[in-house]
Amino acid sequence: MRLEIKNFAKIKEADITLDGITVIAGENNTGKSTVGKILNSYFKAFKEYPDRIKSQREKSILRLIKNYVYVNEHGIKSNYLTEKLTQKIYLYLSDKSEENYKSIIDVCQNEFSFNSVLFDMEEVKKLISDVERVHELSDTIIFNTIVSSVFENSFKGQINNINHLSDAKLKILIKNSVSEIVFTDNACVHIDSPIRIVNSSFFIDNPNSLNNLASNSLDYNDFAYRLFGNDLLSNSSNEEQPDFISQIIANDKLNEIYRLLENAGIGSVEKQERGNYLYNSKNLKAPLEIANLSMGLKAFVLLKSLLQENVIKEKDVLVFDEPEIHLHPEWQVIYAQLLVLLQVTFNLTILITSHSPYFIDAINLYAAKYSDLKRCRFYLSEMENNEVTFNDVTNEIDKIYEKLADPFDTLDTLRYELQEEGKLC
Repeated sequence: MRLEIKNFAKIKEADITLDGITVIAGENNTGKSTVGKILNSYFKAFKEYPDRIKSQREKSILRLIKNYVYVNEHGIKSNYLTEKLTQKIYLYLSDKSEENYKSIIDVCQNEFSFNSVLFDMEEVKKLISDVERVHELSDTIIFNTIVSSVFENSFKGQINNINHLSDAKLKILIKNSVSEIVFTDNACVHIDSPIRIVNSSFFIDNPNSLNNLASNSLDYNDFAYRLFGNDLLSNSSNEEQPDFISQIIANDKLNEIYRLLENAGIGSVEKQERGNYLYNSKNLKAPLEIANLSMGLKAFVLLKSLLQENVIKEKDVLVFDEPEIHLHPEWQVIYAQLLVLLQVTFNLTILITSHSPYFIDAINLYAAKYSDLKRCRFYLSEMENNEVTFNDVTNEIDKIYEKLADPFDTLDTLRYELQEEGKLC
């Protein structure tokens, strides 16, 4: 998979290959997180997009019908009339005959409990007209709006590059398919050859999302929301049954990962009888409130929960935004090992942003140990004239270490000066 970016946020231009594990290193404020958000947003917007278009259209029509029923009928017949009116309207949409049109009128006039004198034919006509407008709205307009909404939420409405008046463009290449998105004035205006995505994407940047497990304020993008059974789809009457066979196979492949987590002393999140979640491990005498865990421990617990809940599937996409930030060097090494093992086990696409030489070096070494180095790529993000560029340094990884070592050189210089002045022994 390849991601081409042009004039998006701070990024002037980027061409990123995503195959196995891709690491983007660089200083703060050099667009590393932007790449991860773009990839995650693309997968969220394009996942099963024909179904999403259909769902949006149906929800809008149902909302119009419910509003009409609510205004004209408050009794026990409301649900019955909503269903009956919906059936008549969809019959008319499939065959716009005079007979089907009249059947809608008849339901509204005869089934509702208002006085015939108060019956408003114009109201019914408006309902039918509004429904027709939604039904005839083009898939392109709906999909552009969906894509705009996903990207606007991720980037708080700041999509186009402030340094350039030209359009922002994204191009993604998956196998033999190529798709391009164009943004003008921070909104999606064109999608060329959309790719139907079937795999899931997870953007993991803040272990504190675990703190929200007991709250009702979890938002759509909070991956803990999806992790612990609170997905929006959980209210569906056609809820998908667990794939037990896949779970058995996954658990068998995960033995090495679980051993590594156990050796590191990582416990699990457990659901209590009253519906709250607590953290427990063999090293504790009593479970702990999740909010009381250290940030570093939460990072591991999130990763373990992904596995225990069978959330990760083959060929999914995981984006880790500076995962080492809450980890001391020893745990950075262990976490890097876990990510490489995950990629190998599930054939994942993993994008990692980092500015830790410990963590990057660990990824590089464990990639060499567990997998083919051709499936591990490294990029260096750099800022010049307030614009970000990305350089493929897979074969020159020392450039990353040199860049990230600048602070150590500064300290070494200061240490020498202080020693010369006799201020430091």
